[in-house]
Amino acid sequence: MPFDWQEYLKLAEHLRDNPAGALNQEAAGRSAVSRAYYAVFCHARNYAQMRENFIPLGDADDHRRLFDHFERTNKRDIARHLQQLRRWRNDADYVDALVGIAAMAKNAVAEAHRVRNKIDAAERRGESGGR
Repeated sequence: MPFDWQEYLKLAEHLRDNPAGALNQEAAGRSAVSRAYYAVFCHARNYAQMRENFIPLGDADDHRRLFDHFERTNKRDIARHLQQLRRWRNDADYVDALVGIAAMAKNAVAEAHRVRNKIDAAERRGESGGR
């Protein structure tokens, strides 16, 4: 059975809400940001692949290609939200001195929910990139 990428969003919520239970609060926040992004990136990628003929190549450029795909298919809001999440994820994963990680984690989880809801709504409406 394929992995349910929304489990990453549940994990991100848990890390956001329970940083004191983690080994390190900053690590929990950084992980929440990262998992929130990957939860919706993979959800969006799978939607675009199944419904809109998006062809991921399995490399790092799939992120940019997916953003471009949503731009081309008039789902610019999804592209914009995914891009913001990716910027936060990059900061969380690569920036040594990061200020405000708790707020970033809160915002990332909220943004991830917005993206997921937009994709789910498009899927319910039967939208595809060919329209």
